[in-house]
Amino acid sequence: MKAAGRQPKKRPGKAQRAAAKQAQTAKKTGGGKPAAKKTAAKKTVPLPRGAVRAAHPGTCPACFKDYDKGTVITKVSEG
Repeated sequence: MKAAGRQPKKRPGKAQRAAAKQAQTAKKTGGGKPAAKKTAAKKTVPLPRGAVRAAHPGTCPACFKDYDKGTVITKVSEG
């Protein structure tokens, strides 16, 4: 059942199809727009065994020192 007043979509013309195809091949091969410069990736220092980065600020249960988010903390035997 067709809706009243609606027309079927028209197929794009030959020139439009050629332009679309050219854009797709340029996208696949990396042509067209120049690639954005990549920023230098931060080199992360590997953490010592048993250490993690704090997900949120808190207080050490062993020495009662405060630490911020992202601080490297190690597990202690007491807690």
